[in-house]
Amino acid sequence: MIKDGKISIPIILLLVYLSVAFSCIANSKRSLNVTSCASLLPLALKNEIGIYYKGWRILEYSDLSSEDQKIWNQAHKGVCPGVIEGHFDGSKDSSYAVTIIQEIANRKNVKLLLAKKANANYKFEVLYDPVGVTISHYPVIYKGASGVYRDFYDDSVFAEAQNDVIIYEHLEASAIAFVYMSGEFRRVLISD
Repeated sequence: MIKDGKISIPIILLLVYLSVAFSCIANSKRSLNVTSCASLLPLALKNEIGIYYKGWRILEYSDLSSEDQKIWNQAHKGVCPGVIEGHFDGSKDSSYAVTIIQEIANRKNVKLLLAKKANANYKFEVLYDPVGVTISHYPVIYKGASGVYRDFYDDSVFAEAQNDVIIYEHLEASAIAFVYMSGEFRRVLISD
């Protein structure tokens, strides 16, 4: 109630309460949002992906199933599941690992690309293209640290990473580490 130009204590308390409540709601919604994966890429790279991979698009958080979104949020909340930047091949320049997807007649297709700046353009290397493999859920990618990555089934098979590593994972299923060694990327199945 307002009397003589003054606001009563209950009105002030109500305004403070509403202000705090709206602030909490806004913050909780913002914390659930994941930055658009495509927005993490330089514009020139996004454009080149569109040119060279027509009909494909960059994997976004919203492409994950609701169950996969929950799992992803537990481990990587707020992080994009389709784009990572890192020093994957030992060069001083960073490169991008990008998961691109395509859905045709309810069939999900996926490719894992490595994009490196080459003069004014980008050079693409397809690291993984599981042609003919039917997938029900899209995989995610994230950056792994340098170190030793051992094969899930055979400890004698391993790769020692001196650089950042690309982890390609079907959540709660299998994961492959892409490790750069001796001038090439090696795949190591690290979970199944």
